[in-house]
Amino acid sequence: MVFDTPASIPLVRAELAPDALAYDNVVNLLPPLRKRVPVLLALTNPSLASFVDHAFGSTGLRAAPPENPDLVIRQSPSFPVSKPTWTLRIIQPDAPIAYIGPYIIDPTHPLTEGLSLHGVIWAAQPTTNLMSEIPVIMVGNVPLLSTYTDLFGRQRITLNFDPTLSTLQNTPNWPILFWNIFHWRASYLPGPTENNVPFGSEVLINTTGEPITVTYPHKSTKIFQSQTSQFSLQTTIPGRYTVAIGQTTNQFAVNLLSPDESDLTQTQTGSWGKWSNETDTLFSEASLGWLVGLLTLILLLAHLILVVTGKGV
Repeated sequence: MVFDTPASIPLVRAELAPDALAYDNVVNLLPPLRKRVPVLLALTNPSLASFVDHAFGSTGLRAAPPENPDLVIRQSPSFPVSKPTWTLRIIQPDAPIAYIGPYIIDPTHPLTEGLSLHGVIWAAQPTTNLMSEIPVIMVGNVPLLSTYTDLFGRQRITLNFDPTLSTLQNTPNWPILFWNIFHWRASYLPGPTENNVPFGSEVLINTTGEPITVTYPHKSTKIFQSQTSQFSLQTTIPGRYTVAIGQTTNQFAVNLLSPDESDLTQTQTGSWGKWSNETDTLFSEASLGWLVGLLTLILLLAHLILVVTGKGV
């Protein structure tokens, strides 16, 4: 059975009549994981801020910024941010040069997924001295998009871009780029990395160092502590789980998704073989003891004969 459901529906639940295996009678499906990122826009150029704000609206991943946003977009070289906050700095040069390629793109980086820069004009500062940063997109030896991981594990993204001579902001690549930035940041936010998982699998949970409170489908609660950035939770029963980390609460669903693992139509009852007799087992094991002892004595006697013979006694 296949059907479409609106994205606004928080949960789809399907239930069958009771049978011998209760676990596969109910399926809970949550919407695809789509974490929103609280963003603070701190750009001083109104034109550039307008282009970025329009890209925000097309992604659907922007959340209203709290007191401590998860992403700050700025132009200034420095900006005070909290410990977990990522930053995107847009460098708008005074004397930009317009490039038409060829562009060198790292296809394995999450920021370049879906980008196609063929025919795009990208104006930027012709600088090559972005210390410690890893280039993601380049033209010649000029980095256009680069990243840097600081001591706290935060990503510092640098976009070398001037909109006055560029066509990048007028192409689909512009919202795609910001969707990639948002999605990359969202993948590190606290909580489960998946919404729907098969029964018996492990669920990776992004952590912040705070206690992880897990509420199981049968309403029991367990608290875990993790000193790493991710915690692996074994799913022991199907149903909906709730994960609370600090002020963040998320859910994920566990279901028996394979028909073969819950198909009881070919099963049958009966008796095959028999339990081993403990007395017989002990007897058979003990009956070999004399043989082991005899072999040990023979080896010791042979060793003694060799020693005596070697001394000429």
